[in-house]
Amino acid sequence: MTTARASYIPGLDGVRGLAIVAVIIAHVFERVPPGQGADTVVYRLGNTGWIGVDLFFVLSGFLITGILIDERGRERYFRTFYARRVLRIVPVYVVFLLFSMWIAPLVGVTTPAVAQELRATQGWYWAYLSNVYDSMHPFPAEGIPSHLWSLAVEEQFYLLWPLTVAFASPRKLPRVAIGCVVAAELFRIAAMLAGAQEQAIYHLLPTRMDTLAVGAFLACAIRDPDFARNAARWRAMALGGAILLLGVPLLLHRTAGSLLPVTQLFGLPAIAIVSGLLVLLVVQSRTLLTNRPLRFLGRYSYGMYIWHFLVLHVILERTSVFVPWRVGGSYFLYYAEAVAAVLAATILVALVSWIAIERPFLLLKRFVPYASPNHPAQLGTARSSTAPSASTRT
Repeated sequence: MTTARASYIPGLDGVRGLAIVAVIIAHVFERVPPGQGADTVVYRLGNTGWIGVDLFFVLSGFLITGILIDERGRERYFRTFYARRVLRIVPVYVVFLLFSMWIAPLVGVTTPAVAQELRATQGWYWAYLSNVYDSMHPFPAEGIPSHLWSLAVEEQFYLLWPLTVAFASPRKLPRVAIGCVVAAELFRIAAMLAGAQEQAIYHLLPTRMDTLAVGAFLACAIRDPDFARNAARWRAMALGGAILLLGVPLLLHRTAGSLLPVTQLFGLPAIAIVSGLLVLLVVQSRTLLTNRPLRFLGRYSYGMYIWHFLVLHVILERTSVFVPWRVGGSYFLYYAEAVAAVLAATILVALVSWIAIERPFLLLKRFVPYASPNHPAQLGTARSSTAPSASTRT
């Protein structure tokens, strides 16, 4: 089987594109009225876009673990990894926070009260601990920075996982990854029994690390010839198990809301498995999800994720342009209009962010190159950098 380190894999940008579209759709549908009849089906499907977060998590675990495995034992292993992560993630994150706290209220994007609330809690965001803060408090006013919890989860993973890869033997690392998958489910069960809030279970690293660990396991597995020979059988077994698990919340609630306890118990591991299977198929096929629109969205997905909450807030809540309207009693065309408007505006803002903020810092990566000149993270620079998430907040 071809490994992920052999070359840049265009389909992984497609995975990011698929994930960011799902996330934006989910957040749009959090702000539109529920429909009736056929609209109800569309509304429920739109709200399931939160699974894009899990897809981002799996992809991050896969790519980051692959980088760490390939660089393990080399000189400046830790310094190079952390320096490149900072250059990729931090600049636009800092600009977003500063803009939200100080400039947004001046230009009418948010109210002074929202900015004041964010400034009062800013320490959690600067420390990448917003997921911990959100687990103890309601979402901030108007939810402007509430999507940053997933970036906090990934940063905490980035802090700890390089140590694990460095000190776990190649034989033990996939077992550690599987152990993290099992531990996450046990943590969720323990948290539920202890009466923890659903929001806390959904936002904290110990209860969400299974998605990242599934990606990490795949990064180990594709480097194992034995796995390659039996990949088809493992895929079929994993897909069957995921379908059975996901069927539980769908049968009980006809939906899979992220904060439903039954979804957190059965749906989250199922979605992690399905996301892992998608990443594996993309790596194996080299042609899946390689169409240009998806790759384009994937390339700028990190900036899109960072800025989309402000964009949709302005479009759907701070202006009266997109007032809900019906045709024949249906909201369907309004839903389509709202998604298209938010997606288009988010792309525009992300492109400006890329040119003005992200690209200049990414060019600095040449001063902290990986030891291997053929490393995929250097074959196209930013194109193969993981976008955290983006991850989303839903």
